[in-house]
Amino acid sequence: MYNNYETPNVMGMNQVDQSFLHLVTQLQNQSVVVQTVPGTLRGNLVEVTDSYITLLVSGNYYFIRLSEINWIMPTNSKK
Repeated sequence: MYNNYETPNVMGMNQVDQSFLHLVTQLQNQSVVVQTVPGTLRGNLVEVTDSYITLLVSGNYYFIRLSEINWIMPTNSKK
C-alpha cells in the first residue's frame, strides 16, 4: 500500500515504443496530420527525435512530445 507521499516504482511514462518511433521517422519531411489531446495539427514533419517531433505549421514550429501523440498520418498535400 502507498501513502500520498510515495509513488510505486513504475516504468517511465515518457518511454515510447521503438516501433512507433521507427514509423514516425519514416514520415519525416512529409506533410502530416498529428492528433494530440489538445487538438489536431497539420504541417510538415521536419524532425524526429527519441522524445519529440518538430512540426512546421504555417511558418511556426511546434515541438510535440511523442508520448502526447494519439495518432499521426501522412496527408496528400505538399508543404
